Parts: sequence; C-alpha cells; structure tokens
Amino acid sequence: MTFGAKKIFSKLIILSVIFSFTLNCVLPPASSFAQNVPTVTVTPAILLTENYSSAVIRGLKVYPDNPLKFDFIIDKGNLKDEGKGLKDETARLIKYFLASLTTPEKEMWVNLNPKAYQDLAQRYLTGLGEA
Repeated sequence: MTFGAKKIFSKLIILSVIFSFTLNCVLPPASSFAQNVPTVTVTPAILLTENYSSAVIRGLKVYPDNPLKFDFIIDKGNLKDEGKGLKDETARLIKYFLASLTTPEKEMWVNLNPKAYQDLAQRYLTGLGEA
C-alpha cells in the first residue's frame, strides 16, 4: 500500500467514526436486550426491627462511712418489665461486676480460641453463665 492509499484509508476511518458519533447523538439508539430485561422486585431477607439496648450499669455510688455499701445506677435500656425481669437482669450485672472485682489480675484474660473451652476460669465465673 502506498503512502497516498494509507492516507485515504485513515481519512475514511476517521470520517466513519465521526459520522457514527454524530448519528448516535442525533438519533436515539435502539433498545437493546439489556434494556428489555424485566425488573425483579427484591424483598429484604431480614426486616428491620427497632433498636435494642440492654441493661447497663451506668454508675456506682460508694458511701464513705460504709465502704462495703454500694448503690448501683442501672440504665434499664429497652426492658419494659419493671418487675422480675429487671430484677434478674440487674442481679446478673451486679454479679458480673463483683466477679470482675474479685478475680485476681494475673488471671484476667480473654479466651479467643473456641476449641480451648476447657481453659475457662470456671472457679470465678461459676453460676454466671457461659463465658
């Protein structure tokens, strides 16, 4: 192919690209298969629920004249039951707090290995539930 033929060929390609872009801007493109796919409504697998906050020890009042007397300030969270449910949850929180106070510091640790369940500090957490 001679130099003149290459020049004409490249000009034809450039003109055809310009013509294609111009035609595409003037005329709307025809619908393609992707535009004709029916829409599917997706429903959420888990419906949203309202926020839940559990009971929490917010504060502790210590009496200077009697250092072994405590008043716990409890935020009941979303517990609607003022009776036995709140009393049980408060007792459980206080037991965990007192167990953490009586556990020696050298034995405070977190077991992150689910296969080593036998290594839990059972003697300090007896009766307080699963660790």
